[in-house]
Amino acid sequence: MGMQGLFRIQDSQVKALELWKDHWKGKLSIALDDTLGSKKFLEDFNQELAEYYTGLRHDSGLWDNWTEERLMMYYHKKIDATNKTLFYSDGLDPYTMV
Repeated sequence: MGMQGLFRIQDSQVKALELWKDHWKGKLSIALDDTLGSKKFLEDFNQELAEYYTGLRHDSGLWDNWTEERLMMYYHKKIDATNKTLFYSDGLDPYTMV
C-alpha cells in the first residue's frame, strides 16, 4: 500500500510487483494479491509477472473461490499451476497455525 503514495493508485500494484521482482531477483516471490482487490490484481498480473512469481498468497475472502479464480488465471495464461504455490494466510494466528 505504500506504493500508492509514490504512484497513481491504479498503477501502484504493478509497480510494486515489478520493483519487488527486480530487487529480489527470484527470492521471496510469493505475491500478495488483494491490496486493490482480486479483480484489479487479475487485470494487473500480466503474463510476465505470472510466469515470474512462484505463487500467490490468499489473505482474505473465501479460499475456495480464490483458489478456483487463481487456477483459471494460470490456465488461461497457459502456465502449469502445479509449479506454483498457493499460500493461505487468512485469519491465521499462532494457535491456528499450530
